[in-house]
Amino acid sequence: MVAAYRANRFRGRVEVREMILEDMRRFSELGAWTYVDDLTKALFMFDDEEFFASCPESAVLGSDLVGN
Repeated sequence: MVAAYRANRFRGRVEVREMILEDMRRFSELGAWTYVDDLTKALFMFDDEEFFASCPESAVLGSDLVGN
């Protein structure tokens, strides 16, 4: 799941964070709490400066797309 957001890293930190929050809203409306929990973890990762900077675009295009 995180890999999809990492692939959008070029859009910038704020945009990726908004994407995660919007997905959290959608899944919570559907009652898909497991996904909301996963997205909460993804949000915490993206709020971590080191994590956000740790993924070069070349890694995103590789096997990392398998995701969590």
